[in-house]
Amino acid sequence: MAADREKRGAYAAAAVVALALLTACGGPAEMPDDAAHAPASDSPAAEGTNDDRAVTTPRVAVAAGVLQAAGLGFELSSEATSAQLEQLREDPADPMDGVVVAPSSCAGPLEQMNWSPTLVADSAEEAALTQFRNENVAAIGSLEVARIDDREGLDAHYATVRTLLDECSTVTLNLQRPGDDGAVVPTSGPLKHSEPETGYETDSAVFWSLLPNHDQQQQSLVLIREAGDYVAMVSFTGPENISDPEFTQMAESVLEITVLELEAQQER
Repeated sequence: MAADREKRGAYAAAAVVALALLTACGGPAEMPDDAAHAPASDSPAAEGTNDDRAVTTPRVAVAAGVLQAAGLGFELSSEATSAQLEQLREDPADPMDGVVVAPSSCAGPLEQMNWSPTLVADSAEEAALTQFRNENVAAIGSLEVARIDDREGLDAHYATVRTLLDECSTVTLNLQRPGDDGAVVPTSGPLKHSEPETGYETDSAVFWSLLPNHDQQQQSLVLIREAGDYVAMVSFTGPENISDPEFTQMAESVLEITVLELEAQQER
């Protein structure tokens, strides 16, 4: 895998990008253990990122959500820089490169799931993205907020999720993964989509699981909710247990605090 693709994958908020990391690298994304991935603080930028961008509504809202995540045990966080957000907008990773989907009619919707709220903002400065984790938990959380400048783009994403839930709830992926000796091994397995039960109202909610019978299985939960001129997305991605009610409750809690902060910012 090329270095630029690894950087894109590290900050891509659309949970299906984990598929790209799985098929190309053989495992889920991991946050490095370095100064840039410091404990969450109450500043808009995570401590140690050396990011001097202006304080914006998305960054303040994301900071509030990340503080909530820290209170739930996900104390390590890393905020995407302007350059990383711009790269995400201009050159997103291709999660379906080299993957054959059956039925083939579901290939298009799956490709369109490589989506990020950043894409509906006019510029990267109107968006913010932070990943967070607990060093004792395999799952990685992500929180992204962006201004809705492209209404059609956001509605198209909602429609894509609905198509996957209604028409592509179970598909078969034929892909390649590294074998024990380092050689590429063809494999196939199911990718399943379902709509999680949530106690907090969302505009879009999806849970998916990939290769449940393989040692490289992956799961993801993605919740989206709008707040005035902005949209917020929370996701958890990991090898297992993402379907547990605890992850849904944590995602709802982070999303709710983020939305409350967005509403408060827009009332000022």
